[in-house]
Amino acid sequence: VQHLLMLIADKSIYRTTRNEALSFLGEMGYSGDAELDDATISVLQIWVTEENTTEDVRELAMDSLVKLKVNRDDVVRDLIGVVQDKSVYPRVRRYAAAVFKDLPVEDKEMVTEALSATLYDPEEKSDLLRVPIAHLLNKWGTDENALAYLKAAAEQSYMALARYRAAMYLLDLDEREEAIAVLLKLVENPEI
Repeated sequence: VQHLLMLIADKSIYRTTRNEALSFLGEMGYSGDAELDDATISVLQIWVTEENTTEDVRELAMDSLVKLKVNRDDVVRDLIGVVQDKSVYPRVRRYAAAVFKDLPVEDKEMVTEALSATLYDPEEKSDLLRVPIAHLLNKWGTDENALAYLKAAAEQSYMALARYRAAMYLLDLDEREEAIAVLLKLVENPEI
């Protein structure tokens, strides 16, 4: 684990090598040494929030946090910060929003409260960012407006990928009829 952490920290090493090390940290699981495990989570947090790196590095760090089933409040707050920060790459913001469904978050109310500001921000136009947030707000907080937005995105988003993802989230919320109708339209559309 210490060698992997050194590889990840060394920016002179090729990105693909660092990416492999980031992925492997999550796959290895916890070492059993509390200090080393804390160091692992701290390094992953640094890469999640690091602005001077590529999208894939940040996404792999998030994936490893998910694989480790990290449920620390500071990690959750960092991920919320990534979603809310409009200066972060849009792809990374979208990825961070989608990660929440797989993290064992204990304070779901805090997450839904923080992310609702992003969903209802009139300046946010990205359905790919707003769709996973709407899913969480309805699943964890039973926000009916979020469910209405999710249904509208599934039907009307200009992006086929956003419609697909919204339909998959609707399936998760047991909104089967609407989800299947959207998925059938996507399958039958020869322009996609």
